Amino acid sequence: MRILVYGAGVIGANLAADLFASGKDVTLLTRGPWADTLERDGLTVKPAFSLRKRTYHIPIIRELKSYDAYDVIFVVMRFTQYPTYRKLEADAKEHLKG
Repeated sequence: MRILVYGAGVIGANLAADLFASGKDVTLLTRGPWADTLERDGLTVKPAFSLRKRTYHIPIIRELKSYDAYDVIFVVMRFTQYPTYRKLEADAKEHLKG
């Protein structure tokens, strides 16, 4: 099952890290300097009940391509980013399998 997490803020990044750590086929969509950092250094998280930080090298994309297809897309963003969500919603049928 291919999973896309659309948005790499605190919630989206932690969701992607949890899915990736459990062996799921997850991709994180993010842009700008944060995407550069994640590609270069990976995503480092510190679980609430752990003393140790973990770094995950989750696949990153910066935009959805016409040939991208996912079984599940989690859209995780602030309300102020709603116009971006509307574009994804318009393209959703093209990117969701089935």
